[in-house]
Amino acid sequence: MCNLVKGQDKDKITMGQGDGSHVSVLGNIPVDLVSRHGEPKGTVTLKGVSHVPNANFNLFSLTKRMRKGWQLGGNKKSIWLKEGEHRIDFDIVIPTRKGALYCMYHKRTMNGNGGNKFKNVRR
Repeated sequence: MCNLVKGQDKDKITMGQGDGSHVSVLGNIPVDLVSRHGEPKGTVTLKGVSHVPNANFNLFSLTKRMRKGWQLGGNKKSIWLKEGEHRIDFDIVIPTRKGALYCMYHKRTMNGNGGNKFKNVRR
C-alpha cells in the first residue's frame, strides 16, 4: 500500500457479522488486473483501501466505487465495473448454496517500496 494514513476511531468497516472492525491504515494499492485465465487486463490503483488486521478476506465494495463514478454491469458469468478506459472484472464465480460469490484476481505491483506494505504511514 502507498499514500498511507493511520486509521482513526471513526474509521470502521462493517462486515457480514454486522459489527464495526477497526481500520489500522488507509491507503492506495496499485494492481495489475488479471483474468481468471491469467491474461493481463491492465493496471489500476485501488484508492481508499482500508486495512483491517482481523479480516480473513479481501473485500471489495462495489457501491463505494459506484459512488465515485464507476458503472456496474454483469451477467451470470461475471460482474464488472467500468470507469473510462478502466475495467475491473469479477470473473471468478464461486457457487454458494443460495447464489454465488463473484471474485477477481489481481497482482500487486511493485512500486519501489521493497514490499513493505506499511512504509511511510502518516498520522
